[in-house]
Amino acid sequence: MNKNEFEVTQLQNQIADLKAELVELSGRVSAGVDEVQKIARPAIGVIRDNPGTVSSVAITAGVVGLALGYVIGTSASANGSRWHF
Repeated sequence: MNKNEFEVTQLQNQIADLKAELVELSGRVSAGVDEVQKIARPAIGVIRDNPGTVSSVAITAGVVGLALGYVIGTSASANGSRWHF
């Protein structure tokens, strides 16, 4: 067996190993997707039943986040610390 044939054989073995790993990974991903769907189903039902409540909570969380960002930003600038890029 010459060097080229040996390299081709090694590459074919690596390809076979990669295919086996892909099959295994595909099975794990599929199981993960099934698990996420089981967990998300109740939440999706709540969102469908109460769209106004969900949007109110999202808006409230956004406003609170902006207020916290503003407070942190103004307190940092009052202390003399600044961000430098």
